[in-house]
Amino acid sequence: MEVVISLAVLSILVATFMPILGWLMTRSKATMYDTQAGLILQEGMEVSYNVMVGSWDEDWSVYPEGKYHPAIDVSASPEKWVLLSGAQTGVQAKFDRQIEIKPVCRNNGDGKLIPGNCPPTAGTRDNNSKLLTTTVNWLENGRPKSISAELLVVNLGE
Repeated sequence: MEVVISLAVLSILVATFMPILGWLMTRSKATMYDTQAGLILQEGMEVSYNVMVGSWDEDWSVYPEGKYHPAIDVSASPEKWVLLSGAQTGVQAKFDRQIEIKPVCRNNGDGKLIPGNCPPTAGTRDNNSKLLTTTVNWLENGRPKSISAELLVVNLGE
């Protein structure tokens, strides 16, 4: 009789905790993907910032407005980061990343940023500023997920 009661209690406990365990395992995997995506995003932001700061001495026209991805220029000595045209797919086999370089427009009166797209003919275009937007996309359980971050880079030396 005690064995039957013990088995009944054990069955109830297993039936109660197995779904919770399954949910925790799924959540753990999702958290792992979120963390990986965050690190890929951070790397993209750091690379794009360093490339833009490094090209101040040259000319920002090397990187016109558009979509890019980071790469290492092994032909340079020492090797350095560069931005190549287009989005990057298959980062760590799961993620897609792109860095978008956008122009910046400012209000002529007070210099504040004008939100939204900056028309090419705008008289308020700030040629010493660029808006960098890094986006990371991936599929999680068949559903698309995405994170992004923006960084305003300003050349104060001009």
